[in-house]
Amino acid sequence: EMAQNLYDGNPTLPIIFISSHHSDEMKEKGLQAGAVAYLDKPFSVKLLAAHIDRFTHTLGKSSSITHNEQLQKVGNIHLDLRNRAIITKDNKIVELRPMEFNLLRKLMANFNQAVKREDMLYAAWEGQEQYYNNQSLNNYVRRLRNLLEENSNLKVQSHRGLGYSLVEE
Repeated sequence: EMAQNLYDGNPTLPIIFISSHHSDEMKEKGLQAGAVAYLDKPFSVKLLAAHIDRFTHTLGKSSSITHNEQLQKVGNIHLDLRNRAIITKDNKIVELRPMEFNLLRKLMANFNQAVKREDMLYAAWEGQEQYYNNQSLNNYVRRLRNLLEENSNLKVQSHRGLGYSLVEE
C-alpha cells in the first residue's frame, strides 16, 4: 500500500523492494505497486548497486523527465517538485517545509476532491505511522492556508469528519 501511494504521487520514483517474503505472489504485488525491482533477503549489495546503476543510467539517457514535469500547476501557482517550493504568478519562489510540501502535493493531486484526514497524515509523514500527530497536522494545514492565502487564489477547505480539499477561490 505504501509503495502504491508513493508511485501514485510520483510515477517516476524508482522503488526497489527488499524483502524476506519469497513468494511469487508477494513479488507480483510489489511489481504491480510500481516497484522497478524486487530483491530477496539476503541480497547481494552488488546486485542492488546494479539495479540502481541501471535505473540511473536509463534515467540519465532519457529525456522523458523535463523541467515542465518537475512543475505541477494548480490555480495560479506552480509546485516545484524538485526544489520543494511554490512559484507564484509573480514568479516569487516560496520554499516549503517538508510537511507543507507533502500536504500541498497530496491536495494538488486531488484538486477539488476531499482527501481523508488519514491520507493527509500518511502523505505528511510519508507513511511513518509512529510519527502521526493530529495536532501537528492541524498546525501544518493552518500554515499552508496562510501561505496559500498570501500567494495564490487557492484555499484549503475543511470537510468536517472527513478531511480537506484544495479549491480555487
